[in-house]
Amino acid sequence: MDAYGRNRLPYPYSYTTRDVFTNGVTVPLDVQPVRDGCNLVILELSDADLLKLSSAMQAGLDLIYPDEWQTLYDLWAYASALANTGEYVTCDGSSIVSICQIIADCLTNPDSPAFEAVTELILEGGGGNPANVSPLPALGPANALDCVWGASVGAYEIVLDVWANVKGIVEGAADLAESLAGVKGLFGPLTPAQVEFLEALNSSTIAQMDAYLNQQSTQDGWACALFNCIRVAGMPYEISNACLDGAFDVLNAPSPLDVFGIGDVLGFSSDYSTIKSYWQRISDDECNNDWETVCGLVCGPALPDIVSWTDPRIAQITPSPTILSGGKTAVWSFPYSPIEILFTDAFCVNAIDVLLQRPVGQTLPSKFSLRVGGGAAVLETVGGFTEGDLAASFGGQVGQLLRIENEDFPNNSQNLRLTFDDPGKALTISQAI
Repeated sequence: MDAYGRNRLPYPYSYTTRDVFTNGVTVPLDVQPVRDGCNLVILELSDADLLKLSSAMQAGLDLIYPDEWQTLYDLWAYASALANTGEYVTCDGSSIVSICQIIADCLTNPDSPAFEAVTELILEGGGGNPANVSPLPALGPANALDCVWGASVGAYEIVLDVWANVKGIVEGAADLAESLAGVKGLFGPLTPAQVEFLEALNSSTIAQMDAYLNQQSTQDGWACALFNCIRVAGMPYEISNACLDGAFDVLNAPSPLDVFGIGDVLGFSSDYSTIKSYWQRISDDECNNDWETVCGLVCGPALPDIVSWTDPRIAQITPSPTILSGGKTAVWSFPYSPIEILFTDAFCVNAIDVLLQRPVGQTLPSKFSLRVGGGAAVLETVGGFTEGDLAASFGGQVGQLLRIENEDFPNNSQNLRLTFDDPGKALTISQAI
């Protein structure tokens, strides 16, 4: 040791004419060294000082350590080459490690104090779930909606990954306390709902939840809810908290533990950052058009209501009625079943509100129903009445065909009338997209 307690070179290289000399380093040197077999030394040097230190090694390292100097100098040469890259060579010289990756691993490791500290900081600051949206990245020639679908399906994989982590912690824990501690390491401070959810997990409910979340229909429902929400909003396609909230709402009702919001207990409602981060990394090879068969059409923005049977958006009415009153009333004589209204394009029939009329003294059919696209009846009346308003909401069902079915007309029936007789009675539609 010299007068400052610094290591000196082995004899005879330790000799110097000045045992006491000025310390040129102003940083305090009372730091206690930490050793673990390999030592990562971060040293910032000017170009001139780097050259001096390298020259000194070249001049003396082989004399002092004749059996080891080549390996030591190779490590130094590698380290010098990696200067300013944020990377370094491992002790054995076998690989290059990124300091940035070490930091990232530290921040994402649930067992790391840094992970817990950052999580608490985000949650306490209210910034865990920013309301801003994340745009889909610029991609290649693939159809943009295909990429929205690919990203929506991929985002559900993140949900499954988080569930798998929770399941693994709970199944490996000796008791509830250990489960709570383990999941806290994953999410940070737990909400009361998360604690209750963990209390409700046992071998039976875990198996039920696992089967439910991994069902193809569950994935499709979640992905379609997210996809359709983004799709309806239109270009530019962006993922938002509102759309993610809606996707998680789809998971809740059929869930085996339906008293809990899955998005809440899996930590997503307080932080959608992992999903948004994935969304911004999607590549062309994840884009596909399976949404066309899995999700079908959805309702876009509302269009002006249809208030006349001569509206150009109605392509055809079968059988053809007699149109009266400036187009507001359609009259069928001895109507057949069904009456079909074909639109010029794919429309969502949101609601119909018309006045259903028969001649005075005549009864209406004993059964009268409305269907969209040939599906199940969305409105059905049973039993006769003289006349009345026929109104129904279709809940966003989609199809080009509105079908009015009627049965058991009296033999002496003369006609059936459907009338838009005031502004409140209309056929409400929106564009199907």
